[in-house]
Amino acid sequence: MHDSRLALFYHRIKKRKNHKVAVVATARKLLTIIYAMLKNNRNYIPQRKCKAS
Repeated sequence: MHDSRLALFYHRIKKRKNHKVAVVATARKLLTIIYAMLKNNRNYIPQRKCKAS
């Protein structure tokens, strides 16, 4: 599966920093999403597809 919001976030960070920093930042964002899902007992539903720029 692919989440275009996370991909856009990764590319935005990678423009300013390097690949490793962008990967860690994206992983942290994903971790906070997973934590909220478990805490609130909800399924993950992506908002909608974003167009990569």
